[in-house]
Amino acid sequence: MIPYGGVYGMKKSHKHRLLVKLCTIIPVIFLLNGCDLSYPANYKAQIHVEQTWVDEEIFIENRLTNFNSFNNLKFTEYNPDQIINFRQHKKDLLLKVTTLDEPKDINEFTLNLFPKYINQVSYFNHSKQNGYTDTITLYRNKVNENRYFSSQRFAFNIDHKNFKNTHFLLLKSVSNRYAHVEIVDTQSYIKSDADFSHFFTMVYSIIIAMILFNAVFYLYSKDDSYLLYTLYMIAALYSLLWQEGKINNLPWLAWHVLGAHSSLVFFIIYDAVAIIFFYRFMGLNFRKSWLTTVVLICVFFRLGIMLTALTQYHLLDNLHYNILSSLFNLSVIVSSLLVWIIMLIKTIQKRPQAKFLFIAWSLLIFTVVLRVYFAFNPHPDLIWMPHSYELGIMLEGLILAFAMANRTMEFRKQRDQALSKYTAAERSIKDHRSVTEFQHQMQNLVKDSTLSVAEVTEKINIKFHLLINKAFPI
Repeated sequence: MIPYGGVYGMKKSHKHRLLVKLCTIIPVIFLLNGCDLSYPANYKAQIHVEQTWVDEEIFIENRLTNFNSFNNLKFTEYNPDQIINFRQHKKDLLLKVTTLDEPKDINEFTLNLFPKYINQVSYFNHSKQNGYTDTITLYRNKVNENRYFSSQRFAFNIDHKNFKNTHFLLLKSVSNRYAHVEIVDTQSYIKSDADFSHFFTMVYSIIIAMILFNAVFYLYSKDDSYLLYTLYMIAALYSLLWQEGKINNLPWLAWHVLGAHSSLVFFIIYDAVAIIFFYRFMGLNFRKSWLTTVVLICVFFRLGIMLTALTQYHLLDNLHYNILSSLFNLSVIVSSLLVWIIMLIKTIQKRPQAKFLFIAWSLLIFTVVLRVYFAFNPHPDLIWMPHSYELGIMLEGLILAFAMANRTMEFRKQRDQALSKYTAAERSIKDHRSVTEFQHQMQNLVKDSTLSVAEVTEKINIKFHLLINKAFPI
């Protein structure tokens, strides 16, 4: 048992400081451990990777019908630390992977390519005895029957009897990307990926719990802020699930919206609800500040980009995604910085709850920067960076939940103070009426000529005690 005065004789204030530090340090350590997604393996093969540029349709046709043409392809050394310039070549990259060692007592391996920012990767292997195998294709966001293992890597299973075969990966992408290749034992890979999945299952569970709690609280309080917060977190969760390929096989609001670029639609929905929540919660008026006006203009600009993309994709069959996404991202950067500046100004002005929103928004911007940084620096030790955005959404949701709880407590405190003042005023009015009535009765007693001085004094004493008992009841 810990005594009331503190921990081992510590003062109560010191105990509170210790508890605050523990509540801060423990989640940080927990998150850092969860972000250790470097996929440690018991065995990692020594491989040699070469590259060549091919046209997918011609390549597939030649591979199936003309083996000599395929064997005449000229391969060069592949550099995994150099960005792959898909736009310049306007072709697909073929990687040739050969193993340099031969492990013992391992029956199954996994050939994986990461990070999963490339549009699609096809795999097949070749041996002198059996020739070329069938092609297996995995997509970045599109789910098929061959999609398994991690949502962050393209993973292909290799049996031990095929380990010494020559392995081929065909990479297709509309943007310039990095790509790393490795072959590890399947058991270690599955274990590491399971740990990864368990951690982010917890992250998604926390987000869902916040959604359910605030939805119920909205039904109880009828406060629009709780409704907008709930919609905001639902939109964020839906966008995250689509980006990670968890719901892309659904027949509605998934792959069919904008194909491989459907995340654009889900993000603008999430973005618009976030701005509405931000305006409603802080009580902002776009007519009174040019900053809030420009933020609103950026939102409408992104809505226009989304409608343009939908029109091009479904009606014109000619989606200019690179141009639209560049304009979209530029608009996001502008509005994000403006919102950050608005929150900073409100925090300096000591606006209630502004500091919570400022911290939440700063954290979210930081996680987005980490994700963008990893897109251009995909080092294996930084594999947790693409998921910084998921952690940012979860932590932002928690901070915003604290902000709303703080505001609710402030409202209740103000309500209790107002009720207390009202009760005191009402009591004062009643007391004033009682004193006025007592004075009137005293005047009548003094004017009554039928009463003696002793009787008047006795009646005054009785009425005075009645007044005291009424004003201060036991």
